[in-house]
Amino acid sequence: MKKTFMNVKIANATVSVPMCEDEETTRQIARMVSDRIQAIEENAIRIDSHAFALRAAYEFAAALHDAKKDQQADEQQIATALDAIATKLQNLADEYAIQK
Repeated sequence: MKKTFMNVKIANATVSVPMCEDEETTRQIARMVSDRIQAIEENAIRIDSHAFALRAAYEFAAALHDAKKDQQADEQQIATALDAIATKLQNLADEYAIQK
């Protein structure tokens, strides 16, 4: 699937990045990267930022966002499966009149 790209501002540079989820999420990730770069710049004598480095930082943050979203979906799937198991166990207990 081909990704849609959009321009965002990262550390005062306009960078074309692949959209992550939607425009607002993409902008939030760009802001996270900018904040991180600003923190690094505050502790450095000189930073030589290039668009490719900024894009790599953005893509790392986007991958992290996607991983967290996947984890939430996995956790929801596990919770649903556990609920189904609990229901089946309760049905068995009721069927065989097992006391709690």
